[in-house]
Amino acid sequence: MDWEALMSHTKEWVIEAGEMIRSMSEKSIEVSTKVDDNDLVTNVDRAVEEFLVNKIRTQYPEHHIVGEEGYGDDIDSVEGIVWMIDPIDGTKNFVHLQRHFAISVGIYEGNIGQIGVIYDVMNDDLYLAKRGMGAYLNDTRMLPLKFRVPITRSLLSVHIKHLMKNRFNLLSIVDQARGYRNIGCSAIELAYVASGRLDGFISPPISMWDIAAGRIILEEVGGKLTQINGCPIASQGKWRTSIIAANPYLYDELLFEMQQTAIV
Repeated sequence: MDWEALMSHTKEWVIEAGEMIRSMSEKSIEVSTKVDDNDLVTNVDRAVEEFLVNKIRTQYPEHHIVGEEGYGDDIDSVEGIVWMIDPIDGTKNFVHLQRHFAISVGIYEGNIGQIGVIYDVMNDDLYLAKRGMGAYLNDTRMLPLKFRVPITRSLLSVHIKHLMKNRFNLLSIVDQARGYRNIGCSAIELAYVASGRLDGFISPPISMWDIAAGRIILEEVGGKLTQINGCPIASQGKWRTSIIAANPYLYDELLFEMQQTAIV
């Protein structure tokens, strides 16, 4: 497989998809719901995923695709190369704020992440990583996460509802931290941890397409991402799981604090 060519195509298509989002958002956005009233989808989500899927199937017909909005393949696990697409991660942000959302594309071969691309559309920030070649923000290589950050000096992203219920011992963790945020877009939160803008991210159950790209980008700078109990995350199959992602030094401290409660 020519991974350089594949990465170039992915970058080109994602940027083009971002232009599509900016153009469509200037018009009336059609909003509907999926599982419940809080699970939103728009005509823009669907149009972007269909656009990306068509590009992939034309250029790489032998590849498999998993997409949030259903334009990909109906698969649980496959051999070969798999694209995992979230056309707009942070749809509620897109609908209400028109910012803090991203296109997320992760490409895996077997259980190994090869290419990750996250495009923060409204900030025009492109995060990109290729396995073994580092991670980049707007063509500038991101530095490895080698600095030591204790909880007391950390800025974390946590889910407000889980904080209110003290899931994962979050009240104690946040009380110790320098501060916390709730951005509402897993792809951007993982990109922020990878770039050092955030030190850690603790999330309620999310799907594989939410973290597929961010996982690759984060691991290329030495960050850690696992299930909330510290177990590895499978790269294939249809699942939802709570996660912890952090600077490698902070990760161990966060995991220890979260294991002080039986509520996981």
